[in-house]
Amino acid sequence: MEYLQILLGLAAALIGLLYYYSTTFDFWKNRGIRGPKPIAFVGNFLNNVLGKISFSDQITEWYRQYKNETVFGIFEGNSPILVINDLDLIKDVLIRD
Repeated sequence: MEYLQILLGLAAALIGLLYYYSTTFDFWKNRGIRGPKPIAFVGNFLNNVLGKISFSDQITEWYRQYKNETVFGIFEGNSPILVINDLDLIKDVLIRD
């Protein structure tokens, strides 16, 4: 009986985590901003965590994939990051008029 309660508790915790991450990862989609599909706990950086690709190569790949977009959104863990892909918009953001 105790094992059943522990199993149900773990299942509820897992379902809660999956719900949290699925609603968190809708952040950019709800705002109409395109981006790569994230994975729970690592966001968009699974290949970096596994050492398959460097961070700069990953950003370059996304830049090429979304080169026609002004901005695109990625996730570092569950934190949303907006990447500005347009040079004129970068100048507007960084240079005070």
